[in-house]
Amino acid sequence: MACNYGGNPDMYGLGIRMGFYLQWFGIVIAAWMAKSEVPGLRLVHSFFVGAAFLALILQASWNTIRPIDTYIMLLLTYGSYYCYVPVYLWRLVTAWNPFWDPSRWPVVPTTSLFRALNLVLLLAATSLQIWFWSTGINTLPRDPTCDEYGFFFTKVPLHAGLFVAVNLVFVLQNASNLTVLSVVVVAIELTIQWNNLNGVSDLSTTSQLIPLIVAGGQLLHVLYVWFNPRHDREITRVIGPPRRGGSKRSSTTGGTPPDPWRFRRPAVGIVRPERSFRPSGHAVDTSSSPSSSSNSAQPAAP
Repeated sequence: MACNYGGNPDMYGLGIRMGFYLQWFGIVIAAWMAKSEVPGLRLVHSFFVGAAFLALILQASWNTIRPIDTYIMLLLTYGSYYCYVPVYLWRLVTAWNPFWDPSRWPVVPTTSLFRALNLVLLLAATSLQIWFWSTGINTLPRDPTCDEYGFFFTKVPLHAGLFVAVNLVFVLQNASNLTVLSVVVVAIELTIQWNNLNGVSDLSTTSQLIPLIVAGGQLLHVLYVWFNPRHDREITRVIGPPRRGGSKRSSTTGGTPPDPWRFRRPAVGIVRPERSFRPSGHAVDTSSSPSSSSNSAQPAAP
């Protein structure tokens, strides 16, 4: 049976969990409603993941965190990356045919900086996942008299061989990003409830209110932009439309559709002559004047 012991509010308190949840759904909603807000949401979420990952690494290196706490933290840090699982499974089904790859047409293109940061975090979180499910789950300190439970669409013993194997090969899969994130939220909350973790549902401290208010404010701003389209158009007018990272776009087999704002009307074959202006305000055509042609024909002085 599960023991009734205190959780770790500094790692996964209610404010911290709500901050992650609001960011997950805020990014998905912003991609539909306010595309100009997506880059900022993605960057802040990467900072959240990086901070949680660093704290988890330190606690694990000091051997001061239990397996159940590590499991919950891995769900938080890796939650948004579970959305990649259906994409890779679909690529496997379609034999990696780029014609059927939905990720080739992102709703909001990402920058080179974000792709690099996201790749580093993904590799780091994946490495930690593999370490935990292969080694850490058996080496981290725990009370052998207490059972610990995880989530796999039902209540499953955390140390069950099948549950460990399933998590090790990442077969948690769903149909859409919202469904994936909803399942991760349910998994985290049910894990806390099943293991009777106390002290992780309080919002009275600064450490819980800061992530909650930051993520909640971002989501409210997304809704504000959605209900006030003029604000979104004003941002686009000032800073320009979003662009893909890098100076040139790499092409894949089958090609990618160009951005709609990259279409330009072809220039008509008319060359306008250069004009200079005298103090009187009369424009003078200098392209056909004898002086200009003679000056251009003279060789440069040594």
